[in-house]
Amino acid sequence: MATTVQPGTACPACGADITGAYCANCGQRATTPVLSVRKLLRDVLEDQFSVNGTLPRTLAALFFKPGFLTNEYLRLRISPYVPPFRLYLVASVLFFLVISFTAGNPTISVQDRAEFDSTRAAVRDSVAARQARGEAPARRRVGIAVDPTQPNWADSVKVNLGNERLNTIVKSRLQALGELPPEEALGRVIRGVLEQAPKVIFLLLPLYALLLKLLYIRRKRYYVEHFVFALHVHAFAFVLFLLMTLLQDVHFATGLLFLWLMVYYWLALKRVYGQGWFRTTVKWFVLGQTYAIAVALGLFAALVAAVFTI
Repeated sequence: MATTVQPGTACPACGADITGAYCANCGQRATTPVLSVRKLLRDVLEDQFSVNGTLPRTLAALFFKPGFLTNEYLRLRISPYVPPFRLYLVASVLFFLVISFTAGNPTISVQDRAEFDSTRAAVRDSVAARQARGEAPARRRVGIAVDPTQPNWADSVKVNLGNERLNTIVKSRLQALGELPPEEALGRVIRGVLEQAPKVIFLLLPLYALLLKLLYIRRKRYYVEHFVFALHVHAFAFVLFLLMTLLQDVHFATGLLFLWLMVYYWLALKRVYGQGWFRTTVKWFVLGQTYAIAVALGLFAALVAAVFTI
């Protein structure tokens, strides 16, 4: 029968003397071999996700102390908390896992035919009136438009991605879904976007850190310091978006959580970079607007990529 590896005995992995809960030479935990499924699952959670004493401490600091975890990490107080990269990965995986279940079967609400035709006629009359007055026609919006009231909704697809060749390819891909009901086709597109979105957000992390580097260039901080901050605030955003998803039916919950998200970023910048309130507010606004545009473009790219994979 297996016995517990006690302090003072030799480590089964490397032979060094064990003096505590872990081997000081190779890091193996001083514990019994796996004897039950419950213990196996507990070991996996502890090893892969730090679900032990560090997780509650980390989540409390992450949620209620903006910027605290970044400052602790930069002061080399690392072991009491879940490492920033692992925290980001766990938060993002949980968020996209939950959202994949809640957004997998969308429903489409379509205006009745008369109302839709009336709206389209009003738009057409407005365009004709502008042309009669000699005004320049309104610029065509970038995006993808569909009329789901058509018998074959895919025949009404209009695509403007800024490149005619790309427009043609994307339109043909969408028209290939024309035999499917709009709900099923939309569901496929959404699932494709959800598969691409984690990659897009991950690729945007270095951009977020670069924006911080440019905004605080006089602070003479290393790029990696900004990257650690980016990991922490993105992990917080994923946790908050996860709560929004779970509490979407609770009155005012989503609005209050989104407000806390905005305030949180503001306070985190103030705590980590230590500038005055006015400068922090200006940089918070510039960073937020710039990064929002980058995220929108990234998610739009995920949509286009999803069209090519469905």
